[in-house]
Amino acid sequence: MKRLFIVSAILVFLSANTKTDSFDFGRLNAELGLEQNSISSKGFELTLVEFWASWCAPCRTQNLQLQELLDSLPTNTLQVVGVSLDADSLRWRKAIRNDKLTWNHQYRLVDSWQSPLVTGLKIKKLPSNFLVNHKGEILSTDVTAMRIQRYLK
Repeated sequence: MKRLFIVSAILVFLSANTKTDSFDFGRLNAELGLEQNSISSKGFELTLVEFWASWCAPCRTQNLQLQELLDSLPTNTLQVVGVSLDADSLRWRKAIRNDKLTWNHQYRLVDSWQSPLVTGLKIKKLPSNFLVNHKGEILSTDVTAMRIQRYLK
């Protein structure tokens, strides 16, 4: 009986900890004022949704590392979606230009920290990100370029 209880407890633990959360691209598109399927994880091995700002030094360093990684990968391997919390659109655009970011998707949230997207995702610091597979499942959060490379091996 005791063995049966232990096996049952292990099965409950495993089933509770193997559920994978999905990233809500529909909510992201709506918040950014885009068509429903403008941004999705389909067609890419991995998608990184990166929250950053021009005034955030760690963000800028990470952006450069992500761009370097992106440049080294075959097409359709990694998609980076940049979501800026900058209040000043000129500084945001200047940062993109200065950092030579070629990400297909670069957006600025007007309400930044008060945005329902940011509060709903419980983003409290920058940089923050979500690594998502082609099925839309969140694989990890707050990853570095080096950790993304490990997912691709």
